[in-house]
Amino acid sequence: MARESTDAPGSPEQMISDFHRSHADMARRNALGLTPIASTLAIIGGTQDRAGFARIMAYPWMDAFLAEQGFAGQQRLKVMTDSAVKDMAQLFAATPVRDLQSFLMFKTLDHWAPSLSEPWVQAHFDFHSKRLQSVPKRRAAEFEKRTAGLVDQFNGYEALPGLTINGRQNLGENIGDLGGLSVAYAAYRAYVADKQGGKAPVIDGFTGEQRFFLAWSQLWRNITGEAEIRRKVLSDVHSPGEFRVNGVVRNVDAWYEAFGVKPGDKLYLPPERRVRIW
Repeated sequence: MARESTDAPGSPEQMISDFHRSHADMARRNALGLTPIASTLAIIGGTQDRAGFARIMAYPWMDAFLAEQGFAGQQRLKVMTDSAVKDMAQLFAATPVRDLQSFLMFKTLDHWAPSLSEPWVQAHFDFHSKRLQSVPKRRAAEFEKRTAGLVDQFNGYEALPGLTINGRQNLGENIGDLGGLSVAYAAYRAYVADKQGGKAPVIDGFTGEQRFFLAWSQLWRNITGEAEIRRKVLSDVHSPGEFRVNGVVRNVDAWYEAFGVKPGDKLYLPPERRVRIW
């Protein structure tokens, strides 16, 4: 088979290209195994101190930003370490280094498992199904009932003519988006109450609530070709950006209030059809 990538054979760029193209080809995914994340696992496995793990857990852009501000390597490490310790407070400070290493190993493998070889895919779904099975039956049944509404909604969204989203395939990420946006909005309202006297200022003609939801929509803006949209709909657990916005906000009451959305508007959902998981 001719090489599809123009990257140098054996280079990280070529391996990453092969990895992404292998999503819908299990034979190729099995052949790649853990190769796509081998370097990340090696870094975690080779780290032996708390400062090193703080740096791994800090966002890469933090390192880049501090470098631009003129901080030397060790200074940047100290700032990021202090930040991580502060953000995670006593939990980070009290957690044994070996436990931090195990946690990061697990999170890396669990995050990438659905895109890796068959044993890792199976291990990922076995683990999460067992977590659900550990929940009392009454609560698990209610959870399934509520999330079924989200599955039905996303099953009806058409990413391309004749190509609909698989609501069951994307359920975990859609739950994360809806839950994350709801919690973020609650945190925003708490901030407004505490710091802005209960009412955010109007800026450029937009209320604080409108700016909150506009920020969510801007987060998922992208330009994607049809071939990539088709690949992602068929093989990715994330919904296309358009539906991570429109498919989520129509379940949030505050969005209706912010923009005055009424019956007859395109995205309007009657209150009884809006999904509320928590």
